Amino acid sequence: MEYSGENDGDQINVSTVPGGASNQNGTFTFTDGRTGLGATSSIGLANMALGLADSYTEIGPRSLTIFRGIMHEAFAQDSWKVSDKLHVEYGLRWTLATGFHALWGNNDYFSGALYNPATAPQVNSTTGNVILGTGNPYDGVVIPGISSFPSSAVGRVLAATPATANQCDGAPCTGLFAPNLNKNYIANTNYFQPRVGIAYQLTPKTVLRAGIGEFVTRMPLLDNIFPGGNSPFQPFVTVNNVSVDNPPASVTTGTAAPLTITTLNPNLKQPQAWNWNVTVQRQLPIHSVLTVAYVGHRGTHGWQVYDINEPTVGALLANPGVNVNALRPYKGFAAIQEEESVVNSTYKGLQLSWERRFTNGSSFGVSYTLSKSMDNGSNYRDIAPDTYNTSNLWGPSEFDVHHIVIINYIYALPFMKNNKWIGGWSIAGTAQFQTGTPCGIGTNNDFAGAGEYGSFGCGSEGQFWVLNGPVSINTGAYAGPSGNASSVKYFTVNATAPPTGTFNLQPGVRDSIYQPGLQDWNISLFKTFKVNERAGFQFRAECYDCPNHPNLGGPNLNPTSSQFGEITGKTGLVRALQLSLRFYF
Repeated sequence: MEYSGENDGDQINVSTVPGGASNQNGTFTFTDGRTGLGATSSIGLANMALGLADSYTEIGPRSLTIFRGIMHEAFAQDSWKVSDKLHVEYGLRWTLATGFHALWGNNDYFSGALYNPATAPQVNSTTGNVILGTGNPYDGVVIPGISSFPSSAVGRVLAATPATANQCDGAPCTGLFAPNLNKNYIANTNYFQPRVGIAYQLTPKTVLRAGIGEFVTRMPLLDNIFPGGNSPFQPFVTVNNVSVDNPPASVTTGTAAPLTITTLNPNLKQPQAWNWNVTVQRQLPIHSVLTVAYVGHRGTHGWQVYDINEPTVGALLANPGVNVNALRPYKGFAAIQEEESVVNSTYKGLQLSWERRFTNGSSFGVSYTLSKSMDNGSNYRDIAPDTYNTSNLWGPSEFDVHHIVIINYIYALPFMKNNKWIGGWSIAGTAQFQTGTPCGIGTNNDFAGAGEYGSFGCGSEGQFWVLNGPVSINTGAYAGPSGNASSVKYFTVNATAPPTGTFNLQPGVRDSIYQPGLQDWNISLFKTFKVNERAGFQFRAECYDCPNHPNLGGPNLNPTSSQFGEITGKTGLVRALQLSLRFYF
């Protein structure tokens, strides 16, 4: 049994995403188009200079939330020696995965099933703000599993303390309690995970190994979904179409900014995966072993974010002058970012290695991997651009690397090796060579007229551009730090903005550009000075990225930039020297 949790006093998304704020001072969003949001210079940077922001998001005083949760697991396994040549290992693991709950009750979620349009507040169509007194501003927001705040919350949670209890737009928050719901909000889930492995001796020097098993990952508390950071515990509001000089100008007497909520899907599942491999190992001369393996993976129920309050495609274009918050399905709210378990993934890899174990003062190993990883979401923080159609997201994983070669070695220098003061030096090192990871092409402009755009770990592609024809890669092309439209390009492609009023649903557009790979050479020289059999000193001189080989940085992926497709810098991997003296005993 595992009893775990967090004391969260900093419930802020430090990586600002659409609909989010990264600090208590507030976050402005500027784009080129400001589609449906009033005046624009058509250039995001100029809009910033003019003080014309698409939106402004701010969080209130930070809330301390103490989360706790329990996970139960049990397993059984057995080993069966079928014969001298065949061994079988098999077992079954059981996992009961639960969510987390706040000990003081200061967390809440949005439930679409409990939202009642008949009691929702009215929204001003021009400003997008809630008109107070016309409905319940917290319609669908629930504090699950309890009927009142525990006594321990008094004096710690404003909404639970009598003197400051009117936190829900001037009224107590008693209407948020939902005692019939699971206190963890997400459903408890049982998982049974079978596993089996075999080892068979084909010849005295050749062994076949194979295995397959199911595995479950219990996801921890997230750094992008904050049930304890939702209103009323940590007010989180967004206003649209604002002036930088006076962001809350549209919030007048009798109105309030719509709430921004982060939540979990109540039917959220834990990520699951089937992993399997088939391996052949062969003993070779000079004390070495050759290994050839096929490794596979099939993942389901990975996590990804959807704004379940996203307007339909073209809604802003069809309603000029109407604020985006008046066009959302759940009135009274701005973005409602919900974590859902909808991501699938696959991995296939051929792994080759040759290793010579440490003999006569030296060892050597080299490995090569040829692989392909595919998914429709590589990060639980990813936000799908189009909540209602994600058919274009299946493609290479953001961490997909096709080729990897790794070399490692240790060599004891032979000169005067019996002299404890002068001899006994050794050289060790590693070298890594790999191809690059992929990224997509897009901009944070609302071509679809839906009022917002997506976000991904590989940059923030927003809304994807259309690729007209294949991508051409010019390996090693470096434009220099002052690249311009005429400089050499790392890649070329005919990319155009999607037609107005549409998302680009082109298959494979998410991670379409493979970036440069890397080389990394590390070497060390070390010697041990023994004091006695149990203690001594070890001196090490280490050089990281020793040749100072320049690894190119990522290319410019903004199709509106004059440097689009160009590489203008290198990575931060540079030569570093380190000397150390270690005493061991």
